[in-house]
Amino acid sequence: SDSKSKPKHSTWTQILKECRINGTRVFPYTEAELQKFLEEKFLTEFGNSDSSWERWWKTEAVVSQSNVNVRRCESSNNILVIIRGHTFRVGGKNSRGMGGSFEEQLVAFQSLQRHVITPLLRNMWNVVVGVDTIVLEKRLVELREAMISSFSGVLGVYFRPNKGKNGLQTDGWHSTIQWAKQLMNSTCPGSMGLFIARADIKWTTDLPLPTPTDSPGLVLASWPKGELPSGRDHVADCFFFIAHDQIRNFEETLLALSRESKRDLHDVQDFWPDYNNRPIGYVCPELVLDSNPSFMWNPFYSLIGRRISSWSPLNGKDLNSAIAACGIYQNQGMKQNNTFSQQVSVAVPE
Repeated sequence: SDSKSKPKHSTWTQILKECRINGTRVFPYTEAELQKFLEEKFLTEFGNSDSSWERWWKTEAVVSQSNVNVRRCESSNNILVIIRGHTFRVGGKNSRGMGGSFEEQLVAFQSLQRHVITPLLRNMWNVVVGVDTIVLEKRLVELREAMISSFSGVLGVYFRPNKGKNGLQTDGWHSTIQWAKQLMNSTCPGSMGLFIARADIKWTTDLPLPTPTDSPGLVLASWPKGELPSGRDHVADCFFFIAHDQIRNFEETLLALSRESKRDLHDVQDFWPDYNNRPIGYVCPELVLDSNPSFMWNPFYSLIGRRISSWSPLNGKDLNSAIAACGIYQNQGMKQNNTFSQQVSVAVPE
């Protein structure tokens, strides 16, 4: 439940007691379900080893603030927000250094709370957070502290750290989707949307994501970044919103991309199965920007451990007009009479 305690497995009473924070269960399970879950853990992983318990508690256990009431979801207005990739990251595009400061990673998580989670809550979403990150073992305690200090108002916060391995970007995203589906089944079975973003993003402006009513059928990237040889959009890939009814299509697209070793999520439109009927949409369809804010300024985020460019290919009225179109989804897989939109206000660099 926090960095100062870990469960022992002497008795079920002690386990259940230590799986509570101020009397609130941090697992969204009944006590019988929790007992079954832990029994399976014992049989397959732990045996009689306290060190195994400690290792599991540091890596797979639920993280939750004391003021968060973890409960089963009772409506269809549910969304799983997953942050993934390297934490404490430093260096440029090709760097995988993880020697960045605790303060910068904390700011990144807090900006997610302020500019993504809070607007989702305001739009009547029930939010569950999943942290699926690459982290050095020696920094696990720091990462858990950053999570506990950052997220509030959510149904629960789940943690799956890993050491990372060399492989395709799309394989990593597919693994995240698989974990997301497990979380959905154990927290909010049924209809649950998905938002996935990089863990090293420092958000600077509220992200105008759809409301639960307006989300069916939508898959949204941030914005286009250019054109592929096929004539379809080259896509900025730092975050995606995926409606529940499109998760299967997105998963199949990731598998198709993985079979092409030189293709990545920037090329997702070429592999989208419903492209001719309903291509992937955008949070900001009229912005045409690189996803790396070190190359081009964008109105929504920077990346920790990197410089921030002040240059944009759009300026003046063109830039203001493109920003004004952010958060308008009626022509992106929605019914034509839908008029959902959100006003976006950002500070434009001079």
